[in-house]
Amino acid sequence: MHAPLNLDLRDGWWRDLSARYADPPRAYHGVRHLEEVLLRWGQVDAVALWQDRASSFAALCLHDAVYVAGAPDNEANSAELAESWCARFCPDAKPSLVAQWVLLTAQHGKLDAKDLDPQAALVLDCDMAILGESPRRFALYERQIRQEYREVPELLYLSGRRSFLQGLLKRPIYHSTFFSRLLEARARINVQEALKH
Repeated sequence: MHAPLNLDLRDGWWRDLSARYADPPRAYHGVRHLEEVLLRWGQVDAVALWQDRASSFAALCLHDAVYVAGAPDNEANSAELAESWCARFCPDAKPSLVAQWVLLTAQHGKLDAKDLDPQAALVLDCDMAILGESPRRFALYERQIRQEYREVPELLYLSGRRSFLQGLLKRPIYHSTFFSRLLEARARINVQEALKH
């Protein structure tokens, strides 16, 4: 992964993240997910919508840096890395803001656009962009999530997953105008299809 232009990222930043996103081994919340999310950051950057490029980039870098399937404190533990990680690798980022945005990713499916400032909305939408991918990629994502929760009995998993997906359809999936226009329609179709199975 190459550092974005005009963003002060210190040597070793990608090596550090790659190691974090590989431990423990993850079917979905691993390095590929991080790469996909950072590509979405780049799409937003290309149209100059980030007000704080460094902080938004760092937040997305760290949002799943600590991840154990089903653990209730993944986001909190990831947010705790903001101070040290930013100081070491992304000095222009504001650690308190990075931590705040990382913590918000625990609230997917529970927030409305009115609950978020426009920058936080874009950060969350980058993370949820997977829902609006092609049907093939979305189907792989669903299989990967099931693999991460393989220890959960089938009926219990299906009940929880169905509840999460149904909740997504009760409000707009994306909070920002940018991602709403780009992905909302496709995401709703993907989620509706998943609920048929």
